[in-house]
Amino acid sequence: MSSNAEVIVSCESCISYIPHVISRGMGYCNNTDSLVIPGEGVCEDYKKRDIQWLRKVFKEQGWLYCHTCRIHIFSLEELEKHINDLVTYGVFFDDAVYEDAYSAD
Repeated sequence: MSSNAEVIVSCESCISYIPHVISRGMGYCNNTDSLVIPGEGVCEDYKKRDIQWLRKVFKEQGWLYCHTCRIHIFSLEELEKHINDLVTYGVFFDDAVYEDAYSAD
């Protein structure tokens, strides 16, 4: 890899980002209390989500959510398997999410 490689920073890698339960790329920012859409720049409060932070949250909360695989994580061993995925402490729902949900008929 070249030393001139550009590092892409996005809201999705921030500890304050909560992904939308259905729409990939869209989410909610706890710092700015606002909706985040793909391509927006990061705010001045950006803090990169890393394995140490995820372990800390797991110990406090008892679970995490892998948005990439759309499953809950209930052990630190399982977390290690999802380290390259979008793992967060929850998901964001909006009032219209029920319109996007699949029907059971």
